Amino acid sequence: MSIMLLPFTMVGQRCNDKLTGKVLDFHNKTPLVGATLVISDLNKSAFTDLNGQYVFEGICSGEYEIEVMHPDCRTLIFPVTISGETEKDFFLEHHLEELDEVQVVGGAVIKKTNSGIEERLDNETLIRYSGGSLGDALNEISGVSSLNTGATIVKPVIHGLNGSRVLVLNDGVRMQDMEWGDEHAPNVDINSASAISVVKGAAALQYGGDAVGGVILMEQEIMPVKDTLYGKTILNGMTNGRGGSISSELSKVFENQWFAKVQGSYKRLGDQESP
Repeated sequence: MSIMLLPFTMVGQRCNDKLTGKVLDFHNKTPLVGATLVISDLNKSAFTDLNGQYVFEGICSGEYEIEVMHPDCRTLIFPVTISGETEKDFFLEHHLEELDEVQVVGGAVIKKTNSGIEERLDNETLIRYSGGSLGDALNEISGVSSLNTGATIVKPVIHGLNGSRVLVLNDGVRMQDMEWGDEHAPNVDINSASAISVVKGAAALQYGGDAVGGVILMEQEIMPVKDTLYGKTILNGMTNGRGGSISSELSKVFENQWFAKVQGSYKRLGDQESP
């Protein structure tokens, strides 16, 4: 009787891979200190140091989901494929509790020597005047009136000055068509801007040496940093003139931070009547 012994080898997965990288602010790329990274499938966690760096060691190769957290940031989950020594950086938006600018104005605080005052049209006012013109909406701001030629040609007047003495900047681009004459109103669609503000006084001169009356600033909305599609449509009807207008816009934001926006308005009116 004979017994033959055959050698055999058991091969298992070696979990000695390594994952390193940084957690950075999405906007200015500064390191985020004290961020927490969690791989739930492995029950492993890590923290970033003063340079925003983190390290995971003793990890098996494969695909995982890493949850990245930081105070004042929105928690995000990222897919990661680990093989050998893998390096991966994560970016978080660090403004969850960021407040918009607040201006407090009071007679006892603001002195008469202050040279610059900025006033802003709120979103409700922009929607209410979506069927009108820029000059009509600006009448809501104190110190701003209008020079009307007919029913639809409205030129803004700031402290009695108009034309070339009042600048209109549409997303940083100077609009000069209303400087030609009294019958040339600003050639801009009020629905194309998400915010409109008026700067009066000496502070307006930073936008141009001829802005003696003031500056009208039209700004576009800030696109969200995520892959999304959204839009809006505004309809207006008018009994005087038996007409109306429609304004629509559609925005698409891609993952690579590029975006596309289409906006258009159509307005039709008949003869208007006065009592």
